[in-house]
Formats: sequence, structure tokens, C-alpha cells
Amino acid sequence: MDIQQQPIFDHGRPLLLAVGFIVVGVGVIGALAFHESPLVRTGMIEATEYDVASKIPGRISNVAIREGDEVVAGQELFRLTDREVVSRVGQAQGAVDAAKAQLDMALNGARPEQVAMVERKLEAARSLFNLAEATLNRMRALHADSLIADQELDIAIQKYQAALAGVSAAEAELSMVRTGARSEERRMARGQYDRALQARAEAESYLEETVGLAPATGIVTRVYADVGELVAAGYPVLSILDPSDFWAELNVPETELHLLGVGDTVPGTIRGLDQVVDFQVENLAAMADFANWRAQDDRGTFEVRSFTVTLRPAEPVAGLRPGMTVQFVLPQS
Repeated sequence: MDIQQQPIFDHGRPLLLAVGFIVVGVGVIGALAFHESPLVRTGMIEATEYDVASKIPGRISNVAIREGDEVVAGQELFRLTDREVVSRVGQAQGAVDAAKAQLDMALNGARPEQVAMVERKLEAARSLFNLAEATLNRMRALHADSLIADQELDIAIQKYQAALAGVSAAEAELSMVRTGARSEERRMARGQYDRALQARAEAESYLEETVGLAPATGIVTRVYADVGELVAAGYPVLSILDPSDFWAELNVPETELHLLGVGDTVPGTIRGLDQVVDFQVENLAAMADFANWRAQDDRGTFEVRSFTVTLRPAEPVAGLRPGMTVQFVLPQS
């Protein structure tokens, strides 16, 4: 009799396989759970930018540059119409000339013709005095001999005294014209002259402001006004970018601030250039706007504040422009 063996089905093998798969899956999940994902934060490129404006209002008569032009410090950028300012400078110069004449008159005294005229007046007064003196001497001799009345002697004395006073007055007038103005008048004249000089300097400074010069070497990024437009005082006519001074600003919560320190080197990916650049942390500063505070829990017992991190490229980066974004991978502690 033939005996046929039936295949024995092992019911435990599928169970073991299932358990194995579960163990492997748990291990993979655990490994992924313990593996920290990189902490990526996005910052923005900033740069030093100058707004060039005029201190005086005026109408633009010429713009010597275009957007994208490279300029050097002191280069002429634009001009304003200067007719009114030139007129003001002319008025100030006229005031200076008048004040200078007044000062010269106070310092130099009277003209030579005036001095000569007073000298002749003094000579005439002395001549009258000599005559009055001689007459008085004769009258006294006659009066001593009783040849004239007392009244005639009195008249001679009065004429002598009048002639003496005339000489004294002429001498004083001559001294005055030779000496010139009083010290107070000279100081006043000098003060008016100095004030006129300052007014002229102010007018000339306004004339210089009609020409806009580049404050630094850089690239013209924006031109806000064209020829013929009227600009107000302090209104920017154009902007200049300093291509040698770029940095990145990154805002991070204070809970991540311990990951960065001044002097640390952090790699950053500049998206606009598709380039990875090393940045160095330069400064950590709390943001001034308190609106960036947020409650960490519902009770608000702990507040998280944002800080601005300033980072500069370790090496110059060609093609870098303000407004480009940078992705930073913060080091994990």
C-alpha cells in the first residue's frame, strides 16, 4: 500500500516575517525621529545707499547721469536753475561793498579836502584872534589914559574872548576830522561789514547747492526727477549704491539666538546668484519694533522676541545686489 506524504504548512513563518517588518519599520522611524533636520532661515542682502538731494528748492536744468552709471566722489550729477541764487549773491556783494566803504570812512577819517577846509578855517580864526588881541591891548592903553570910555574897553574884551573861542572850536574840529570816527562807530562799522561778509558766504553756499555732486563712489540705482521738474528742498533726486559695502540681515527668534555668535562663519546660499558664500556674524541686535513679540503659551508667561543678525560676506561677491535673498543653514547645538 502506497502511502503519500501531505505537505506540512508552517503557520508560524508569516507571523515571523510580519514581526520582522515591524521591527525594521520601527527602527527606520526611530532613526528618522532622532535625525535632526537642518535649521534653514532666510535673510536679505542690504547695502549702503546714498540719497542725493539739494538743500534748496529749484527746477532741474540738467541731469548728467543715467541709471546704472558708475560715478566717483565729487562728480557732477545734476544742476538746478540758478538765476534767483545768482541774484541773491549779487545783492550780498553789494551789501559787502557798502559796508566796506562805511568801515573805510570810519577808519580813515575825513577826506583830505575836508581836512584842508578845516585847516583854513582855523587859520582864519587865529587871524581874527590876533586882531582882537592887538585891539584889546591898544584899548587898555587908551583906557589907562582915560581916552576911551569903559564901554569901548568892554567891547574889545568881548571880541577878544569870541576870537579865542573861535580858535578853540576850529582846533577841535580839525582834531576831529583828523582822528576820524569814534571807537564805538568804528566797531559798529566793522560789525556791519562782518555781517555783510557772512551774508555773502551764505548766498554763495546756496549757489554751490545748485550743483549736485556725488557723495561717494558707486553706482546710480535710481533717478527720481527729470529735467524741468521742480524739486523741493531735501527731496532726493537720485540714489547711489556703494558696491563695496554689502551685508545680510537675518531675523531670528531669541530661542535660536544661542546658535549664532559674533565672529561665527555661516554658509549662505544666494538664490539670485545660485552661489554658496561664507558669511561672518558681525552683530546681534534686538529689533526695535515690539510688535515682533509673541506669546509662547496661552498664559503669556514667556515672551519670545526677534533679533536682527548682521552678517557680512567673508569675501567680495560679484553681482551682489540689495534685495537678494540668502538661505542660511544654522548650526545645530
